[in-house]
Amino acid sequence: MRIKYEVKRGNLHYEHHEEDTGTMTVFVAEGFVPKEIVKKGKQEARAYAEADVERQIAEGKERFDAIIAFRRNPDVTVSIRRKGIVIEGKIVFVNPGRIDVELVSPPEFKGRGDINFGYASAIAGHRVFDDENPLAFSKCGLDAARTALGWTYDRQKYRRDHAKTIALAKELNR
Repeated sequence: MRIKYEVKRGNLHYEHHEEDTGTMTVFVAEGFVPKEIVKKGKQEARAYAEADVERQIAEGKERFDAIIAFRRNPDVTVSIRRKGIVIEGKIVFVNPGRIDVELVSPPEFKGRGDINFGYASAIAGHRVFDDENPLAFSKCGLDAARTALGWTYDRQKYRRDHAKTIALAKELNR
């Protein structure tokens, strides 16, 4: 483990960067060695820093794993009302650039849809996740999921309402 040491504001500071090439993630651990430990010498200062770096990296990886698990299976229910019909669905996958929803009710319109969050969304300050809690959706993220749910309902309803014409067009194109 390579730890970089330097003096900041008169205190012994340490910093370590650990890259996880599988996830392309860099975990950073840093802190200050307490003065009473610095007074004990090199070995104690190094032991303190190494133990704290290991703790911080382990906590960072645990947090990262929790975020990835949440994004892969958020299991958050959203609903909207359209012309007196309650439409319910679940957010089934999410990343900072996209939200996937599954329409659950009404059952005859079951289907999946998504909505993208691109560069313009980021510039406008629209975020999928809450800035304070990466394991929660922002208001904007939930609103977007509801929009995707509405789009999915509209698409599924259109397909049902025009099924015969859609089938005829496919048949004619063969």
